[in-house]
Amino acid sequence: MDDNSLTSSCGSGDAKESKCKLSSPEHRDQLIANLDRMRIDSSYSDVVIIIDDYKFPCHKVILAGGSPYFRSMFASGMEESRKRDIEIKQIDPVIFGLVIHFIYTGNVEMTASTVHELFVQAQLFQIFQLVELCVKYLEKSMSESTCLAAMTLAEAHGHNAMYNFALQYACIHFDTVKHDEDFVKLSSESVIDLLKDRRLNCNTEEEVYEAAVKWLDNDVEHRKSFRYKVLSCIKFPHISQCYLVDTVIKAGHLNDDQRGRELLDEAVLYHTVPSRRHMLPSYQLSYLSAIVQARPTVMG
Repeated sequence: MDDNSLTSSCGSGDAKESKCKLSSPEHRDQLIANLDRMRIDSSYSDVVIIIDDYKFPCHKVILAGGSPYFRSMFASGMEESRKRDIEIKQIDPVIFGLVIHFIYTGNVEMTASTVHELFVQAQLFQIFQLVELCVKYLEKSMSESTCLAAMTLAEAHGHNAMYNFALQYACIHFDTVKHDEDFVKLSSESVIDLLKDRRLNCNTEEEVYEAAVKWLDNDVEHRKSFRYKVLSCIKFPHISQCYLVDTVIKAGHLNDDQRGRELLDEAVLYHTVPSRRHMLPSYQLSYLSAIVQARPTVMG
């Protein structure tokens, strides 16, 4: 055996009395490989996970050791804890195969087409090391075409770190992502977070308004209750007077809401009575230059 395959930690003092803790990564790796081979060969398996027409012979002790979900299942006294064949529904068998391979080996291969579902299943089976590997993959491969979907995924599963990473990326690349098909699929909470973020990279406030209207108009009936919350993200005083009159007011998205009409009145006042601008709410007067200065370093 190569000496480099051994690691040790020895105490000081009399050599006859000192204790040395030695470990063999080679043994560990061989054990993992053997366990996975026994899974593949169905050797000594004591449970079979059935998904659709696929069967996964496994070892309860390995599943329980690698997943709190399975540990709870086998220790609960439920029917599944006594059965050899356990059926799990509404799960992609191909992705589940990746999950099982990770439980046995700690290794996983993922692609852009599998990472989202792998993230979901890792959350389901409470394999948080696998969750974080999915997050690392998503963050490393983040692009204008994936950041909004990553926001939606993170929001659905309460992963705040990934949500904030994807949100920042979307803010920086707003000029592109506002045209992405996933933009209109954002939840009301996510679109509000995006449009009100001070890091939003926009040339004019008109662009932000048009993006907001695009989201609202994608599902008029169900999103009309969000009109004020979404459009209140817009700094209407920074919209040109002509656009304000000819487009915003004429569109009438805020005409039926008292609070919305007040926002438009404030914007009109800003343009027509400059001496009273100091009376407007401070958030409406946040200059775009301040937003530009707050932008972080561009990623990607």
